[in-house]
Amino acid sequence: LITVLNTNATQLGLTIVFPTNNLKTSLQPLPLNVSFTADPDGDVINISYYINGKLNQTQIQLNTTFNASDGVYILNVSLHDNVTPITYSANVTVNFTIDTTRPIVNTTFNITSPTNRDFLNFTGNVTDNIELLSANWTYNISGSITKINYTLSGTSAQVSNTTSLSGLPGGSVINFTLYVTDTSNNVKQNSTLLTV
Repeated sequence: LITVLNTNATQLGLTIVFPTNNLKTSLQPLPLNVSFTADPDGDVINISYYINGKLNQTQIQLNTTFNASDGVYILNVSLHDNVTPITYSANVTVNFTIDTTRPIVNTTFNITSPTNRDFLNFTGNVTDNIELLSANWTYNISGSITKINYTLSGTSAQVSNTTSLSGLPGGSVINFTLYVTDTSNNVKQNSTLLTV
């Protein structure tokens, strides 16, 4: 009597390396990377990738990619070693969001033809389809650069500031730029030039 022992895939310590759980990303295609210990029997290991409960692909390599539209996804990964009876490892699961849409940025100014006696109020109304992260007003008045940073959350926000134009020489050009970043690192900017 000969007994052949087989180490099945349930003992290989499967881990999803990327994407990390709750990742928000604009990467396309999205890398899918896993790790596990080598099969002590030398069997070829099949890696099954399920997206939102449906088999997406089966690979024998540790790394693959996933092409998808914007949305929220659940990735489940399991292993088996092709030895009958096939025994699958436990699923390992992460959630992730793909977001390739840049925020929307609209800017307004209280004066469109300012003088060097005015206070200039500038406002940015910003929205995002998933979640905002930050905003930055940068303005350059005759070589003097000012940056104003805001931490944001939610899907809409308003950022405002006021600056004095007092004492600026006539003909000075002011460049106002509002940069907005969402939690997937999509960036949108809106620039406006005003002449005093």
